[in-house]
Parts: sequence; C-alpha cells; structure tokens
Amino acid sequence: MTKLSIIIPVYNAAPFLRRCIDSIPGLNDNNTVEVIFINDGSKDNSGYILDEYAQNSSKIIHHATNWGVGMTRNHGISIASGEWVTFLDADDELHPNAITFMLGTINKEPKDPLIAFNHLRVYGDGKPVAKFVNKAGCYTLGKTMPQKWTPVWGKMVRRDFINDNGIRFPQSLSYGEDEIFLLQCLRVCKHIRHENEATILKHYDNPESLTHTLTKKKLDEFMRCEMDLLLEDNPQGFDDAVRDLIAHHWNDPTYRRVFGG
Repeated sequence: MTKLSIIIPVYNAAPFLRRCIDSIPGLNDNNTVEVIFINDGSKDNSGYILDEYAQNSSKIIHHATNWGVGMTRNHGISIASGEWVTFLDADDELHPNAITFMLGTINKEPKDPLIAFNHLRVYGDGKPVAKFVNKAGCYTLGKTMPQKWTPVWGKMVRRDFINDNGIRFPQSLSYGEDEIFLLQCLRVCKHIRHENEATILKHYDNPESLTHTLTKKKLDEFMRCEMDLLLEDNPQGFDDAVRDLIAHHWNDPTYRRVFGG
C-alpha cells in the first residue's frame, strides 16, 4: 500500500501547533501515513507539545540549534519512508478530507511526479473566506501555470523523483526556498498536475510567519537565487518561465512595499 510522508518543520509554533497536529488523521496507521515533525531549535514549548503527541507512526526530531526551513525540510526528505512526500507548515492545518484526497490522487495518477491541490485561506476569525480555484488538469511550466503554484504546501512529490534528480531546498534562504525547490522539479518534469480538491487550510494569524516578517535582505537573497537559475544549463522554455516569474515578483505590491516603490 502506498505511503505518504508529511514533513512539518516546527519553529516557535506553540500557539498553533496543536491545531496543526489535530488536523492530521491516520497517525496510528503506519501503512498509509507517516508524519515527520522536525523541531528546529524552538525556544518556546513546541518540543513539549510534540512529545505529548508522539506516537509510533510519527518521527519527532529535535534540533539543538536552528537549521532553517530549507535544511529542515531536506532532512525530512532524507529520513522519509513514504513513496510520496508532502509539506505542511506548523501554523496551518490539513483539510478534513486531505489524506483521502491525496491518497486517492496517488492511486489515480501514479506516474505524475508533482501533484498540486487547491487551498482554503483562513484569517483571524477562523473561518475560511476565500479559495484559489484551479481546474483539474496538467499545467505546463510558463504562463499557463495555475494560481498560487509556487508555495510548496498543497503539493505532493514522488520521493524517488526528488532523490533521483538531486532536488533539494536551498539551505541559505529564509524566504522563497519552496519556489526554488519547485522550479528545480519543473526543470526536470516540465509540468504539474493539478486536482480540484482543497487539502490545506492556510492560516494567516501567525505574526512571526515569514509572510509577516519579510525584509529587503530576505527578498534580495531570494531574487538573487532565482536569477542564478538562469546561469545553469536549462531545457528550452525554462529560462523564459523564470524571467516571467521574476518580473511578476518585482511587480507584486508586497515586493514594491518592502523595496520602497
């Protein structure tokens, strides 16, 4: 039976962590779901909360120092045993039917190495208020990509595809590492399969999240890393897609605010 590994970096997420953990069904079912919590040197009670929930199907790794989200996710990939891996942020939660949706999709589309799902957006009052709706189908890298495809949450990737192609998160970035990871995937497979279902409830109530703590330095490092991709030996069409993505970022209101115009 196919197993799905859920990799969850945890850093100072105590106020939201129980919500995240409680949203994951199948913690006692070793045949279908493996949950890997990586406590990345948290200074709050995150480690104690993880220990409370420790079960046979969960791997909980405590780091004495803060590695950063890229290295932490890479470590999760290296110890995962599932044929597929997916990623969840510690301040978000899974949709109640997420596991059913994901395992069903794996069985339906076993050859696609990269599969994406929709998500629900949840703000301070706890109610899902908006949804990015992308039609099911195969999207090719370029201007036809679905909305909100660059974050790594809401995606499933075949573990052998990641390892066989040496794909890893950049460890030097504190923002945008997920987009670089997905671009590396798409440089090889050139497409992403999208399903209609929503699997992630994306919360916006964490004032310490990367979304709320963007700085010019973080964005500058990310954009330099993205431009470095253009210096590599890339397949036809990949460079144009990266340039379009860079242009999109520079025109984004968040980037313009951080860079002052």
